[in-house]
Amino acid sequence: MFVDYSTQDPSTYSERYRPLKDLPTLEAGAVHRFTNDQPPVFGDAISDYVGTYWTAGVPDVVRYLPRHPQHCGPLAPGLSSVVFSVEGAPGPYLGQWWSGVTLDGANDVDLVGDNIDFILKVDWPGFRFKGKKYSCTDRNSIPISRTAIADTVVKSIADIFMGSGELGEDVNRNPQDINAHTEQWNLKRIIWQDVRLISINFYEGNWVPVLAMSIGSDDPDYNNNRTH
Repeated sequence: MFVDYSTQDPSTYSERYRPLKDLPTLEAGAVHRFTNDQPPVFGDAISDYVGTYWTAGVPDVVRYLPRHPQHCGPLAPGLSSVVFSVEGAPGPYLGQWWSGVTLDGANDVDLVGDNIDFILKVDWPGFRFKGKKYSCTDRNSIPISRTAIADTVVKSIADIFMGSGELGEDVNRNPQDINAHTEQWNLKRIIWQDVRLISINFYEGNWVPVLAMSIGSDDPDYNNNRTH
């Protein structure tokens, strides 16, 4: 029913980055390094990385947004994620969407099988949004592509920030609960175009976006990132 990334064309991976299949279930709320920062060691399974472990360049370090416990952890047996990348680089910025960026596997069909609809549930700190149902096919009954899925996710998050659509109306009715745990993710302090879309994961009947923000060397957690 869902994508098996073990069969994905290796050419969509960049040797500079960790395997895409590892990214959806990395710990929520933690800092992670996407780029490989170690040279290969003889005998290691280099094929797992489709090339070398390391290429010189600026490290890609991100902080995953926290999610509710029911939207974290390993995926149920037989289920997978839909992972988003551009030219092998994981987690395109939502702002890239408006510039017409092309996803790897842009026309791939990920949500296939017997389902007619899928439920997207955005999990953002300080809110408890309800899931919203979308069709798995377009108006011509053709299964939607990975690009169409990303379109839906990006629009949903933009609505939250701009107070438009159903999610925006929900924000207007039920303002974000700001406390010591959610202050860092205060909508008023974040530019939504800077949010990165890593994947959508299937939990408890919902497809939940895995979101992240890039961090720089001035962040105190920059060198405490988790590489595994």
